[in-house]
Amino acid sequence: MSFVKDYYFKITGICVLLIVIYLSLFFCRNLDKYNAKRAPLSFYQDITSIKSSVKLSPIVVPKYKLIFFWNSKSGGTYWKNLLQFIQGFRTTGQAAHRPRSNRLQTLTNFTDSDTVKMFMDKSWTKTVFVREPRERILSAYLHVESSSFKPCRRVVSSFSGFLQLIKTCKNIHWESQVQIPEKFYRYMMIGKISKIKEFSEKLLKKIGAWNEKVQMWLRSRNLGKFTKRHATKANKALFNTITIQNCKNQIFEMFIKDYKVFQYAKKYF
Repeated sequence: MSFVKDYYFKITGICVLLIVIYLSLFFCRNLDKYNAKRAPLSFYQDITSIKSSVKLSPIVVPKYKLIFFWNSKSGGTYWKNLLQFIQGFRTTGQAAHRPRSNRLQTLTNFTDSDTVKMFMDKSWTKTVFVREPRERILSAYLHVESSSFKPCRRVVSSFSGFLQLIKTCKNIHWESQVQIPEKFYRYMMIGKISKIKEFSEKLLKKIGAWNEKVQMWLRSRNLGKFTKRHATKANKALFNTITIQNCKNQIFEMFIKDYKVFQYAKKYF
């Protein structure tokens, strides 16, 4: 009889232990979902707007808990190739802009609930990389001028005409780099193309992706010349193309959010 009692108590104890373990796992698994559900409705609405664009949707690197906001004409090709490399993917050059084949995950691959969790979790690094608005808009103009691309099926004959056109002709190459509500940028790392080398190292060290292999890859990209080439080309265009003060003022006005959020100085060259 004593043996039966001992056996009964052991079985009961094991069952209770299994129930406790199950409930603990269930609670932990759903805690984040619960916290995400507690996020205000406005936050969900903001997240929906962030995910709305497939082309500009931020890149997500789960391995390093990174959400990266990229911008066209702001080193986008470089960053996509770098994010491919640190994940062990084959870098694809310009083809990195093809969402179906670049193997990069974006926020569009995640549910709203998961996205809210990532944004609320302080262990996730959120960053954005930008370029001085005048340099960026001139880069876009030079691209249009030297290619067969006709924005909104219209021929652009001058820079001032280009500025007028882009007020109504939307394109990721010249739309504002402030893609989401301004409040989100307060908690982001902000990188600028003029300091791309320093920012690359700072970001990679923060997320734990800095190693000898990555350093060799970065050296092969010769970021010093990359920055100098972009700056020289853009500054030359600035001096040669923006000769009328009114053009500068138009850019200051059109990209007022970029200057404010990313703290670029509105100065005349």
